[in-house]
Amino acid sequence: MYIKLSSKDGYINQTALVGYVGYEKNQTAPVWLFCYVLLIGFGVKAVMLCPGVFSPYPHFRRYDPELTANLRYITVCIPSAGENKCVVLRNVVGAIGCMPKDCRCRYHVTFVDEGHRNEQKIMFMKLAAIIDRIPNFGGVTYEENVSKFFQTWVEETKKLDLAKVKDGAKTEDVEPQYMVRNSLWKNSF
Repeated sequence: MYIKLSSKDGYINQTALVGYVGYEKNQTAPVWLFCYVLLIGFGVKAVMLCPGVFSPYPHFRRYDPELTANLRYITVCIPSAGENKCVVLRNVVGAIGCMPKDCRCRYHVTFVDEGHRNEQKIMFMKLAAIIDRIPNFGGVTYEENVSKFFQTWVEETKKLDLAKVKDGAKTEDVEPQYMVRNSLWKNSF
């Protein structure tokens, strides 16, 4: 049976517009499989972005001087970032004190003062003068003496946190009991 859908003047017959409309569902096996693959792929990607959290990785627990044999130098950078001279001094002393034993490459500690402050420059120059005055004694190399000196300094001052080295303002000085621990610098500033 043929139903005329529209007339010459554009009128659409109502019977052509109303009737059974078929529908389809996406609940088929290929669609569900595709969704599962997408979810599993997203989960794997999220896990791979955080490898230290989900899969342990081994650390090298022993230091071997051979690890530094193929390096030209090691550089440790200490930025000032607006800290006062006691905080910067603590950071620089710690960086020098962590020099590897029997290091077979050059070891550099660099200081970056973003503010170009004169007090930081004077502090670093005095530190360099102290390093120059460390004697070469005991039948070991000069570098080993410097390392031992700063390791001892680190051990003596490692409990000093930022609250205890607070001489940023003119009204706040380092408390005397903590300044005694840094007695090498007591008369320098």
